[in-house]
Parts: sequence; structure tokens; C-alpha cells
Amino acid sequence: METYIIYEQQTRPDGIINVLQPVTRQSFASALSYYYDRCSKMVMTDLYTSVSIMLVDENLNVIKHDTLDTLYVPPVEEPVEEPTEG
Repeated sequence: METYIIYEQQTRPDGIINVLQPVTRQSFASALSYYYDRCSKMVMTDLYTSVSIMLVDENLNVIKHDTLDTLYVPPVEEPVEEPTEG
């Protein structure tokens, strides 16, 4: 029986990369389903600037990989107004 592994890395706004524990699946259909489920969830998040996801087989042959832009929007700094006299 073949094993499939999904790797995921999440890039935070501060530049730190979260490396998630690899997820394994015993069937290709299940692995592909999990892969696309994670892609759809990560595209809609605003917690990370980007997310990289990779699906490999048990010999580490890359089947699919994507680096996704997310809905993250950097905060806008408001200009500081000086108090006026009078």
C-alpha cells in the first residue's frame, strides 16, 4: 500500500515560518482531497502572508505543490496629527 504525505509551511507577517507536522494518507484520493482542503482554507485566511503546501509519495516524489497568497492585508499606519493651538 502506498503512502502519501502532505507538508505545509505558513509564513507569518513577522517573517517567521510555521512548519506543520506532516500529514499522511493511505490513498491517493484521500491525500488529494486533504491537499485541496488545506489549499482552500489557507487561501481564505488573513493570519499568514503566504502558505506553501506540497503532496509527495512515500519516495518523496513531488506530486503537487503550491505557494498560495492569502487574504492577509498589512495594517495601514495612520498619520499622527499634531495638535493645533487656538
